[in-house]
Amino acid sequence: KGNGNAVSNFEIDATAGHAGFFDVLEWATIENLTLSDITATVGNYRFGVLSRSINQTNVDNVTVKNVNVTTAGSEAFVAGLFCQGTVNSNMEVNNCTVENFTVNAENGAMIIGGITGFVQKNGTEAEGTNIFENLNVKNFKVIANDTDGYCNIGGLVGQTQSVWQNPRFNNCSVSG
Repeated sequence: KGNGNAVSNFEIDATAGHAGFFDVLEWATIENLTLSDITATVGNYRFGVLSRSINQTNVDNVTVKNVNVTTAGSEAFVAGLFCQGTVNSNMEVNNCTVENFTVNAENGAMIIGGITGFVQKNGTEAEGTNIFENLNVKNFKVIANDTDGYCNIGGLVGQTQSVWQNPRFNNCSVSG
């Protein structure tokens, strides 16, 4: 748990592998945490400011702000909170804000999302309910070079997939 703490002024290099402040969060609870003033470089890998991947994890009251990401590869996946979530058991992401998030994807990217790149189903059956509530993205800017004709960009989610089961997005906003 973040206990209201803030971590600021750090760099993440994701040019040689997947990365995030936490790489993978599984069966975790992250609450009351602020991450700010971050720069990152992402190659052909997956990057989320809080975490590259979450699975069966609850995230509440997390703020990510003042982030500048530069892609160094056309297959980069970039997200303001978490890059990918595996939907299979009562995952909740609530009361989170991503603010002043800039992605320079002049070298290309595959997926960019203000909150998440994508959420995927794990296995053949997803159980439980996956709730995403009170999520806010403010001042999200993407500079993209789409030389191969493929880059999914979304204010909240970069890509949706037809195999999702029970995801609910309630009271979410993108502005600026």
